[in-house]
Amino acid sequence: MKCFGCGEVEPHGEEPAETSVRILPVGRAAWCRGVAPTPGVPGGGEADASVPLRRQTPTRVGGCCLAGLLPPPRGDGAPLHSGVPDTPLSDRTHRVEEEVLEEEVVLEEEVVMEEEEVLEEEVVMEEEGVMEEEEVLEEEVVMEEEVVLEEEVVMEEGGGDGGGGGEEEEVLEEEEVHSCPAEYAGESVPQALMASQHRGDPLRPQMEMEDLSDYSVYSQLTDEELLQLAVERSLSDHQMTSSSSASDPPHRPDPLTSRDNPNCDPFIDLYKALRRGEEVSPVQAVIMDGDVAALMDLVGRRCSSLMEPNHDGWIALHDAAYYGQLHCVAILLKAYPNSVNSWSLMNQTALQLAAGRGHVSCVDFLLKHGADPNIANKDRETPLLAACEQPNQAIVELLLKFGAQVNRCNVQGETCLHVACRHGQLNLCRTLLEAGADLNRKNIYGLQPIFTAAQHGHVDLINLFASKGADINGQAPDGASPLFEACKNGHISAVEALLSLKADANRAMKSGLLPLHAAVQNNHSRIVSMLIPLTSMVRVRHCGISPLHLAAEHNRDEILALLIQAGFDVNSRLSSDRSAMFEDRRSTALYFSVINGNLEATEMLLAAGADPDLDVFNPLLIAVRFCWMEMAALLLHYGANANAQIATEPCAFPAAILLRMESLPMLKLLLDHGCDAATCFDCPHGGKTHPPITPAWRPAEEMRASRVTPPRQCIQFCEAVSGSRSAGPIISLLLEYVGHIHLCSRLLDVLDRRSDWKPIKRKALPPHPLMQLCRLKIRHQVGVRKLKLLHTLPLPVTLVRFLHYDVQCSLF
Repeated sequence: MKCFGCGEVEPHGEEPAETSVRILPVGRAAWCRGVAPTPGVPGGGEADASVPLRRQTPTRVGGCCLAGLLPPPRGDGAPLHSGVPDTPLSDRTHRVEEEVLEEEVVLEEEVVMEEEEVLEEEVVMEEEGVMEEEEVLEEEVVMEEEVVLEEEVVMEEGGGDGGGGGEEEEVLEEEEVHSCPAEYAGESVPQALMASQHRGDPLRPQMEMEDLSDYSVYSQLTDEELLQLAVERSLSDHQMTSSSSASDPPHRPDPLTSRDNPNCDPFIDLYKALRRGEEVSPVQAVIMDGDVAALMDLVGRRCSSLMEPNHDGWIALHDAAYYGQLHCVAILLKAYPNSVNSWSLMNQTALQLAAGRGHVSCVDFLLKHGADPNIANKDRETPLLAACEQPNQAIVELLLKFGAQVNRCNVQGETCLHVACRHGQLNLCRTLLEAGADLNRKNIYGLQPIFTAAQHGHVDLINLFASKGADINGQAPDGASPLFEACKNGHISAVEALLSLKADANRAMKSGLLPLHAAVQNNHSRIVSMLIPLTSMVRVRHCGISPLHLAAEHNRDEILALLIQAGFDVNSRLSSDRSAMFEDRRSTALYFSVINGNLEATEMLLAAGADPDLDVFNPLLIAVRFCWMEMAALLLHYGANANAQIATEPCAFPAAILLRMESLPMLKLLLDHGCDAATCFDCPHGGKTHPPITPAWRPAEEMRASRVTPPRQCIQFCEAVSGSRSAGPIISLLLEYVGHIHLCSRLLDVLDRRSDWKPIKRKALPPHPLMQLCRLKIRHQVGVRKLKLLHTLPLPVTLVRFLHYDVQCSLF
């Protein structure tokens, strides 16, 4: 190694002498032996081990070049001079520094490469260790399955010897329990093992010597190891299931469970629990896995975890019933018979959990061993209600056989018959009725079972309840009947069944709506066709709203045509209270169609005789405001008033001009159909000075009926047009539909803004063309409505076009 300063090299292979130059590392640099680190005091000395070498000050001792360049400090902070003057570093020193830095870079790269090789070797070793652990676990699983099979064979052989076999097993189990010292009786398996080791008690050797047949590999595992084993077994079983063929189904510890409820898989439940981050206890893992041998081992050791409730208040029996592990339920009930009716925090019993999951064998076993079928949870749901919610005929019959009360209700007031009706279970409803279910019991919403059956369209149940005497026309607190609900939900077969049973089609709700209204609103055209002949027009008029209103509001064109064809009044109006619900005080079906922009529905209503001028806010003004040319033309064709006014926005000229004067095609359409243009030039100020213009008028406000603000002053045309950029063309078009008029001073000021508008001022001055005056006179005498019939008279086509403003005066 070279010195940082002088570049002298330390000899290799022999120990240098005391006076030889020796390299001492200082951080990433190195100093000669002649430069000894000084622990902060003048005069040299040994290096302080507590201070990093890179921070210690070198002291000149020998003849190294750096000794004179970097003198050591004094005790007072001033540098000590050794007689050698301070000089800058030479070029040789710079070269030495560059060589040293290059060597350091090479060394660092070699160290990094060595570290990467070590990491790769560690990764390979870890992978080999994981593979070895997986092989060991697979061997353990095979051994456990062999032990379980041997125990099942032993149990089957012992059961075939007669009734004495069971008594002998009970005696053996009692002996095993008594063989365990009393001081370990309340401890879990891992706790008992650890305590026995600390106390010097040969617990495990003693138990293994007394009964080797009860030995299990789980007895040596802690709670955490049991959980890990359960997870690994579940995953390995899942892999075996996916790889095996359909003809060779995987083995399940409890075949009765899959036969009772094939959709219930404990391994899926375990996987979901782990995905949700829920804590699965070792006991729960054993039960979910259906490991009978491990559970018997825990029971034999009187493991306290079997009776300790979890965060939901469940004990081991609840888990066994929930997952449908019949063998586990039998073992736990035999060990703890008094736990059969134990409650969870939600007052759930094992029977209710098993009934709700559809485990028939578990329900049967629990009932035969004293489970109470009438214990309800905090939602007042009994096991019978749970069995009806997840419809299971066999469980319902078992519960009824053991005395379950059939008319108990939950917090919603629903009985088992309500629940069975909701699911459309005909046989289940028959069973409940035979057991004494009340057909007229109402829930908290006042609904009977037949009402629930009609809501969901269960025709068989409607006929069954009707045959048992149910009220077909019974009403809910809001007045709805079963027929109303069936019509609203579109159950055609249910409607037919109710009508065949003489259900009243004119029984209205408290809001006045009939079943026909419900069918129209929800677009059930077939039901509408069935109800139209049975619905009274008098009852419709008393409702305050016609089915036509609902059809037009919701754009039900097909139903609208049916109602018009059936003779419903197209000019029927909403009642005052219903009209007050809308800000624009709409009242006719035509208004609904226009404001929806439904041209076809509007044409159907107008063709059927709908009056376009009945509403407070004329429908024509809606079309003009949104510049719907086709809609406006259709309304004008059927006689809409082009001079309609707005009650909340009075003006001295037609309101339609106020709403859309900027659109010249719309303005011409209005003028062609009788809009009075002369009123636009009737200014009360004339040639006098006009008052200041009021604040800017907002067109959107004319459609709102204000109850608070007083009516505005009458708006003049000159005031409205003065703010428009198209004022000149608007005034010019209006002048063609008037005779002798005078422009007020404000209109003259408006026309003076642009030079190209000056001819418009001359157009207003007399004399006016005689042909224009004659056209105006003829149109006034004939009238707007009769102008549409001019083409039927023997008149020249050019004259008819001229009168309709299709030809200009100069072209006649």
